[in-house]
Amino acid sequence: MPFRFVLLSILVAGTAVNLPAHNPGDDQAIRQFFADADSAWNHHDAQQLTNPKTTVADGDFVNVYGGWTKGREAFVAIMSRLQAGPFHDIQRHTVVEKIRFVRPDVAVVITTNVDRHGNGPPSETRGTFVLSKEEGHWLLDSFQNTQITSPPGPPPSPQNTSGPPR
Repeated sequence: MPFRFVLLSILVAGTAVNLPAHNPGDDQAIRQFFADADSAWNHHDAQQLTNPKTTVADGDFVNVYGGWTKGREAFVAIMSRLQAGPFHDIQRHTVVEKIRFVRPDVAVVITTNVDRHGNGPPSETRGTFVLSKEEGHWLLDSFQNTQITSPPGPPPSPQNTSGPPR
């Protein structure tokens, strides 16, 4: 009798916490999503960057300056303007730092984007993206981008860990 109880307990506990796993190919598909986005960005193709095969209709997009764009149509409009204007000479390389599957069809992705304006020095942004899988394709639901900079003020002084301050 105790053996059956232990076996039943293990089976019940295993099924209670056993969530469906994401497809092993999803990690690579998400990395390809960002490679394709880089290609569209580097060709300054706002339509490819924001089309219905890559972006949900009602997404939220917060740029590095704090601007909040609501919906794909507005995102297409602003990206078209920026890619034809101030971003016309930016080349981007995205490094996918982490993919965390919240559910098998929803992923939070942390990236580092390295942008180069013409021959100028590179600048970096950190992105947090939410992607959802719909009809077998990963789509951008939301993102927020932050410029990577040093905090304001003088650099911190080295910490003395040998004892109390004198």
